[in-house]
Amino acid sequence: MSVNVPDNLYSTKADYAYYKAYSSYMLHNNDASSLLIEYIDKYPLHVNVNLAKFFIGNNYFWSKNYKKSIDYYNEAIGLKPDYADAYYNRALVYFEIGDKNAGCRDVQKACELGNCATMRSAVSQGMCR
Repeated sequence: MSVNVPDNLYSTKADYAYYKAYSSYMLHNNDASSLLIEYIDKYPLHVNVNLAKFFIGNNYFWSKNYKKSIDYYNEAIGLKPDYADAYYNRALVYFEIGDKNAGCRDVQKACELGNCATMRSAVSQGMCR
């Protein structure tokens, strides 16, 4: 089914592509990752590419594809080095695969950037100092 979107609803076609992909992601639709990748491929310089990469990383994490998850979190961090949530989520992946040192480095960095939830938990559980 095709939906007609008014031309003035989004400021750019890139915005439309992003929000279409983001909505799919938020609804946990099966096409979310492919829509996010399509958006990234078509608009690689758009302001929300780092978020799209983060969301793809989350999808891979949930499907237990940890290597691809880390790859996408790395890309999100590469685009936005102060992306606390990307460090936080990458730390969760590292802990999941048993790389305690990398996980502790990432929770420390996430905490430095303002997201200290995992750091407090990791310290209280004796995983990090």
